[in-house]
Amino acid sequence: PIVVGGTGLYIRALVEGVFEGPAEDEKLRKSLFERAARGENLHSELESVDPEAAKRIHPNNTVRIIRALEVYRASGKPISENFRETESPAKGWTFVKIFLDRKREELYRRIDERTRALLSGGWIDETRALLDSGLDERAPGMNAIGYIEIARYLRGEIDRDRLIDEVSRKTRNYAKRQITWFSNRPGFRRIDLSATTEESALDGIIEDYRRSNELLANES
Repeated sequence: PIVVGGTGLYIRALVEGVFEGPAEDEKLRKSLFERAARGENLHSELESVDPEAAKRIHPNNTVRIIRALEVYRASGKPISENFRETESPAKGWTFVKIFLDRKREELYRRIDERTRALLSGGWIDETRALLDSGLDERAPGMNAIGYIEIARYLRGEIDRDRLIDEVSRKTRNYAKRQITWFSNRPGFRRIDLSATTEESALDGIIEDYRRSNELLANES
């Protein structure tokens, strides 16, 4: 099987597993969201009980911060400790893990082009339809990059140039976090697509696959 994607959490779930955490505590969750809405620093609170998770979770990711605090309160153990005790659902499989990267200036140029293409290709109309349907801007799905900025544009709070700049900037920041995440994960091979051809990159991936199979055969 070939799995392709850019979200570290999904890759971690497949390779390392995701523990079956405690059920949602609606009362606790509501209280935490209310505290976040009042401007309380929940990320700082998470740092005090689970510094490992706090380092991994961005301070603006309120949903994941609240879930980590919820797990700690319900289980009595930090969410990072729960993860370490989890067994991979793919135990016994050998993974060839490839991290595709580009030179920063080329990456940022492609992000800017992508932002303009998405905004011209129906993203604004999609967001308008979601808001017209009654969807709350605070809904978790609206936390995805771009939706809040488009909502501000639709209300006339920012112009189109500012919209493009803000969405591109947030996407670049997200890309930097992805690069950091993959760079710090064990076993990933980085391929700089700015410095190699697609054919050479593919040859490297096939070679990694061949070596992993040899290692697996030797262990057996």
